[in-house]
Amino acid sequence: MIPVNEALQRILTRTSALDAINIQLSEALGYVLAEDVLSPIDMPPFDNSAMDGYAINEFDSDEYKVVAEIQAGMNASDVTLKPGEAARIFTGAMVPASATTVVKQEITLRDGETVKITEAFQSGGNIRKKAEQIQSGTLALEKATHLNAAAIGLIAMLGIDSVKVYRKPLIKLLVTGNELVEAGNELQAGQIYESNAITIISALKELGFDATAVRVADDYEATAKIVGELLQECDVLLTSGGISVGDYDFVGKAMEENGVRTEFYKVKQKPGKPLFFGSTDSCLVFALPGNPASALTCTYIYVFPALQKMTGSTSLHLEKRSLPMANSYTKRPGLTHYLKGRVVDGTVESLEHQSSSMLNSFALSNCLIVVPEEAEKLEPGDSVSVYILTK
Repeated sequence: MIPVNEALQRILTRTSALDAINIQLSEALGYVLAEDVLSPIDMPPFDNSAMDGYAINEFDSDEYKVVAEIQAGMNASDVTLKPGEAARIFTGAMVPASATTVVKQEITLRDGETVKITEAFQSGGNIRKKAEQIQSGTLALEKATHLNAAAIGLIAMLGIDSVKVYRKPLIKLLVTGNELVEAGNELQAGQIYESNAITIISALKELGFDATAVRVADDYEATAKIVGELLQECDVLLTSGGISVGDYDFVGKAMEENGVRTEFYKVKQKPGKPLFFGSTDSCLVFALPGNPASALTCTYIYVFPALQKMTGSTSLHLEKRSLPMANSYTKRPGLTHYLKGRVVDGTVESLEHQSSSMLNSFALSNCLIVVPEEAEKLEPGDSVSVYILTK
C-alpha cells in the first residue's frame, strides 16, 4: 500500500494534456483554452453611451439645442455637436467625437428642440471609451483558461466564432459482476441492483465529463476481449469491481494480459483501499473498488484530478477549505479517512453511516472531510481539510 499523496503524485506524473482541437464557440462551454486568445478588435470598438440620455458639447448654460438623435447601431461619425448642442442618445450608441459628456435622461427636461439639465453632472461621464476594456492585438484570455459562460461571452464580443481547446477524454466504465441486476428488473435470491455505474457516470457529469458504461459477464475470455477493445478506444478506462483475488475477479488478469502497466494497487485510505491505477501508452486505467461509497470517493479524489489535467486545466482538485469540526471523530492511525460530511454555518460535521457500502450518507453530504493518516482523534473546533462536492 502507498500513502494518499504518493498515489495522487503517481497519477498526475503519468497524466498529460490531450491534443488540441478547434471547436465552435457555441460548443466550447466547459473546455480549457489550448492557446492564448488575442483580441482582433478594440473593445469597445468606439466611444459609446453607458445609458439613455443626451450627448452634449458642454458650454456655460443648462439648456442645450437638440440637433440629432443617435440610436444603437447608427454610425455617428458625421454627427458634429457645437458648444451648446446636444444629441438624443441611447445606451450602446456611438458617441460623437465632439461630445464631451452624456447626461442621463433622469436629470433632463425636454421641451421641443431644447433640453434642460436640472442637476449637476460629471464632465466626461457616462461614456464608455474606445478600447477601455481591451485593445486590438492584446491578450483577452490566457491559455489554460476554463471557458465558463462569461469567458464565452467575452470571446463572442470580440467577433471570434471558434477556439482551440484541449480535447476532453473519452471515458468508458466497465461493469462486472453476475450478481448485479439493472434497476427496474426483479431481484432474484443472491442478486443486488447495480448502482455504481450510474453513480460514477452522474458524478463525472456533474464535474463536466461524459462517460459510457459497458457491461461484461464474469467470464475471463469475455473480460479480456472487452478490456483489450476498450484500451484501444478510450483515453480513460474505469472499472467497478472484479479487481481483487476472488475466483471470478477477472479484471486484473485481463488488464495484465492486455499490457496494462501497474502503477499502484491499494492505497492507505478508508474507504477505497483496494484502488488500482495502471496505464498503457494511450490509456489511463482506474479499477475502482466495488463498494459504492468507496468507488465514488475514489472518483472524486483520484479520477477527477487526472481528467482535469488531461483537459489542460491548472485547477486539478475539488475546491478545498479548512474548517472547524462540529463533532468529534476517533480512528486508529495508519490510514487517511475520507468522511462524508456537511458544511453548515462555517463548520463541518461528519455524518453517520460511513461504511464503504452505504450511499445514504453520501446522498446527504456536501463535502468530504480529510482525516490525515497519522491522526487519532478530532475534537469539536479542530481544523480539518474539506473537499467541497458539486452540489
